[in-house]
Amino acid sequence: MLKVTNLSYSFPGKTLFENATFSINNRQKTALVGPNGSGKSSLIKIILKELEPESGQVTCNTHIVFGYVAQVPAKTALTLSQFLQKNMVENYQFAKQASRLGLIDLEYSKKFSQFSGGELSKIMIAVATINNPNFLILDEPTNHLDKDGITWLISYLKEYLGAVLVVSHDRKFLDEIVDSVVEIDSVNHQTNEFGGNYSDYKAMKTSQLSNQMAKYKDQELYKARIQRDIESVKQQAIGTELNTKLDTTRRLAKKVAKKAKSRENRLEKQMISTDWIEKPQLAVKTILLNNSVIPKKRLIVKAVGVDILFSNKEVIYKADFAIYSRDRIICVGPNGSGKTSLLRLLRNDIKLSDGHLENLSTVSYLSQEHFELPSTQGLLEYFRAQTSLNEGESRGYLDRLVFMQDQISQPIKGLSAGEITKLELCITILQNPDLLLLDEPTNHLDVSSIGVVQKLLQEYRGAFIVVTHDQELINSLQATSMWSIVDKKLVITENI
Repeated sequence: MLKVTNLSYSFPGKTLFENATFSINNRQKTALVGPNGSGKSSLIKIILKELEPESGQVTCNTHIVFGYVAQVPAKTALTLSQFLQKNMVENYQFAKQASRLGLIDLEYSKKFSQFSGGELSKIMIAVATINNPNFLILDEPTNHLDKDGITWLISYLKEYLGAVLVVSHDRKFLDEIVDSVVEIDSVNHQTNEFGGNYSDYKAMKTSQLSNQMAKYKDQELYKARIQRDIESVKQQAIGTELNTKLDTTRRLAKKVAKKAKSRENRLEKQMISTDWIEKPQLAVKTILLNNSVIPKKRLIVKAVGVDILFSNKEVIYKADFAIYSRDRIICVGPNGSGKTSLLRLLRNDIKLSDGHLENLSTVSYLSQEHFELPSTQGLLEYFRAQTSLNEGESRGYLDRLVFMQDQISQPIKGLSAGEITKLELCITILQNPDLLLLDEPTNHLDVSSIGVVQKLLQEYRGAFIVVTHDQELINSLQATSMWSIVDKKLVITENI
């Protein structure tokens, strides 16, 4: 149904993939995986003819009809009604599909910018699936989705009779729906194909890495033996000449020394010419935070009878809460329930409609969408400006965030959505605020980077509120309380 052959693409100073080759058959459901910045979204855009490859080709069946959900919806000033007209979708068709995703009584005159991240995701999924395409391409479709939305999407894809190519950081989601995996290897920039679901792929990768590490260790022992031989031969040649007195014996010693030198040269050539195995990267580098001091417990935020509006619509009514300096809070709720509005209130981005809020804290905020960065500024320059760290410290953090050396001097505009998320999360935490606000921090991240986020938050000593639908992240954070927004009420469960 779709065949990718010898596809290559790069940015200035960065190769994404070379000679990428794979195929997807009818009804095959394939996960496209790889680290942030490896080129997953670019590969999708090439398939959809939104980008031109440097070489190679994409061959599709003539009857193929794509349905596409982008990782980051395009910015538009259109209303929902205008967007549906542009995509040739009737309102009644959309309403039927949207209701299955939990979107009911939508305002069609409302601008896209006024919908929550979760509502936008559901709108894009509804539009992509409404006309029964036979090939779905989904780039991080579960970003911002609540539990009900993810459940519906899994059920839909299980029954779907066409082909699917999906990028997702949600491991459970992938296990439920895919039967094959295409990996972009960030080391050699090639694509590799695997059968089975995501867990099958991880098991095969773990086995491969274990075998590679064993080969690497054998190789290092072999290299050490060659280097010892070179040193031994050198000493033998030097010692033979120096310790020989008689001319005849000395001439013989020179022949021995010449042979030894010849062997030394052969060994050194072997060291240079052999294609040595690079050390496999078995674990993500850990970012060490300089915040070992546990803050004294003190009240930093207190709210009494707080009402919150979004787009002139009440989303939270008469909320009472207090936040202390060591609190670790998870905030959950359906899409559009007011979670982001609550964070924006704590950051003083929106005003109260009623009630009293006392905020004694310094706040750092990572929003759902944080892509408005100075595109011409270099990565290192931007990081230093945001953190006030010296060059050596900044390079150390960027290295542990797995940015390559050739990326550090490149403009930020070349970064993927996931790389920007990692960068902004690290900057947000390094600001060392009293209260850290994170809105869906694992969106756009690859699986290994999610592990970095989990470790960062486990080590963080201050107070935080994390809005997330990622159950594995929730389980890892050892939260002190769970905030749930249900029917405009903030329900707080302590000591979870």
